[in-house]
Amino acid sequence: MYLTPIFVDLLMLDNSNFGGKKLGKFRFGSKDGLNYSFNAELLPVRSNGEIIRYRVVGTSGDFGFGYSFITKRNTLGKRNRQQIFSQIMDKYGLQK
Repeated sequence: MYLTPIFVDLLMLDNSNFGGKKLGKFRFGSKDGLNYSFNAELLPVRSNGEIIRYRVVGTSGDFGFGYSFITKRNTLGKRNRQQIFSQIMDKYGLQK
């Protein structure tokens, strides 16, 4: 999931320690099973030193997606990413 810099500026998010923006904590997991906490952030994607878009990244213990240090085995699956993206869109009103 990617967002434009203009839209991210409109959301007025706090800065993170890694040069991005904090989105907050979200949950993922099976419907009847355990739910896991997930910390999401927006990291800038740059071209020639200029931010062209932000991408959603995050971690949950050893698992997550978007970071280079997370192995393919520990990358969250499509269904879990969809759950997180849906919650982000609901929280920040991105459907409008």
